[in-house]
Amino acid sequence: LVFVVEPGARILGSGFGTKSREKTAAGGKPVITDFITKSDLVLVDYKQVGTELHAVEVHMIQKFLK
Repeated sequence: LVFVVEPGARILGSGFGTKSREKTAAGGKPVITDFITKSDLVLVDYKQVGTELHAVEVHMIQKFLK
């Protein structure tokens, strides 16, 4: 499935707060790909808007193990 992740969506996972603060302190703006890759296992709370699925919260369940 493909979800639209809007700026107000909550991205939750172990260490995400620290990583977000570090990126902000360095002058950057954190984006979802800083935390989650396409092979990670996540749980998505979403709402349907027309034909699109908009993520409200994304919860990291397990990082992809190489």
